[in-house]
Amino acid sequence: MSLKEIYFAALLTVTSQRVVFCICFVLINYTGFAQSPDESASDRYRIAFYNVENLFDTEDDSLTLDEEYLPGGMRGWNYTKLHQKFNHICKTIAALGEWNPPVIVGMAEVENRQVLEALILHTPLHRFQYQVAHHNSPDERGIDAALIYRADQFTVLTDQAWPVVFPFDPEDRTRDMLYVKGVLMGADTLHLVVNHWPSRRGGAAASEKYRLTASQILAGKIDSIFSGQPHANIILMGDFNDGPTDKSLTHLTESLPGRLVNISEDISPGTLKFEAEWATFDQFLVSAHLQQNAQKLSVKDQQAKVFNPSWLLEADPQYHGFKPKRTYAGYRYQGGFSDHLPVYIDLSPKNSFP
Repeated sequence: MSLKEIYFAALLTVTSQRVVFCICFVLINYTGFAQSPDESASDRYRIAFYNVENLFDTEDDSLTLDEEYLPGGMRGWNYTKLHQKFNHICKTIAALGEWNPPVIVGMAEVENRQVLEALILHTPLHRFQYQVAHHNSPDERGIDAALIYRADQFTVLTDQAWPVVFPFDPEDRTRDMLYVKGVLMGADTLHLVVNHWPSRRGGAAASEKYRLTASQILAGKIDSIFSGQPHANIILMGDFNDGPTDKSLTHLTESLPGRLVNISEDISPGTLKFEAEWATFDQFLVSAHLQQNAQKLSVKDQQAKVFNPSWLLEADPQYHGFKPKRTYAGYRYQGGFSDHLPVYIDLSPKNSFP
């Protein structure tokens, strides 16, 4: 039996009530989209980013350290938990899109293309013609940056892995950046980069040079695009493991002055929580022309937004308020969604603004 067939069998046989709920949820949104008096596909094109917190399959990859996420591993990962993870991602994407599911969703912490194909083919997301852009990267755990897109609205012209190599630590292996160039609705070309920069393991200060190196690599790549296309539509998204005012992110915008803008500085309360503090590691940066409403496509409200409905959160009795309802708390399975909240932007044709 193939991997896809195993997933499909699991989806049909495990916790069927949740499948029904997810199907109903998406169908309601799909029907509502056609009837909505407020919004149509021509009003905006939503682009989202979501760190989905360890979307692993249940098969052993001998080339990576994925043993924790196997049926016999320390986390007890299995088809039931994978199925619930699919349901949660499906629900989140459907709700995030409101009347019109996102055209593009960048993702972090995805193990491989197969698990993404199972998500888009064997959940109600299949109704929206999503396809996958993905490359295996050298991360030792086997997690990658990836992207799904609605093929009826976005045509991919090319996709590439941009390696992140550290001259001071050449043996360290981290996630590649994913570059995707495509055409939106047959008219406007977009340059998209999905990022998952090195973590703060070992401390923010000690690990800063790794994220700064990623920033320098990305700045060089984006400068090359601008050199050939000064008015290129560029969208950088991802989990940068630093906030908008940290050195790696300010270096990125300062290296491209007047050309690249971080539109995530005012996200509130943030996208993840550590103890009592919220942080905004999940961000969007765009070319200045998109942010300044100077051409055909523009970022609506000139600002990225966080998606934080109550069902993505849970009470935080230790530090008060709320926190993301994650899949695992340490090694304890919680059955939640992710330790990160999704972020999104809306691209609007210029003539759609009031």
